[in-house]
Amino acid sequence: MQKSNSKFGSASGTDFAYAIEVRTTHSSPTTLPCGMIVDREWRMYPIRLLRCDRPDHSFTIAQANGVPVRNLFLQADNLGLMDFHAAYAVMAALHAQANNAGELLGGLCLETRLIEVKVTFSWAAEVSRVGEPLDMYALKKASNWEANTSSSTPSSEPSGS
Repeated sequence: MQKSNSKFGSASGTDFAYAIEVRTTHSSPTTLPCGMIVDREWRMYPIRLLRCDRPDHSFTIAQANGVPVRNLFLQADNLGLMDFHAAYAVMAALHAQANNAGELLGGLCLETRLIEVKVTFSWAAEVSRVGEPLDMYALKKASNWEANTSSSTPSSEPSGS
């Protein structure tokens, strides 16, 4: 078995991220401009993170409801979490949208609150397998090497040669 000199690493730590909950004090449920129906129960506000890759930068900018969001950690987007300043700005935008939606009373009765989430993480990366050295002639042979995947999607065989 071949060995690799590539070093990866590991890390662990704790970070804080934020979510938003929303409700109304109005006597009847209210529909927010995003389509969410709110009543008197606190409910998690669904954060829709939109990725937009900018060609003039080597990083990705995420946005939640038009507010730029700093990526805190790998799973923050999947969990609907964001940094404090972005969460606060999303809450302010939510109130502004509700007040401008034509239902003044429903907008004034809207309440939001910040939920602080303590996220503990750890990760490790190590080499699990090293392929044989390839030259142009061995490349065709390499197509028989299958990658380790956890998905149950059947692999397709290359067609014709």
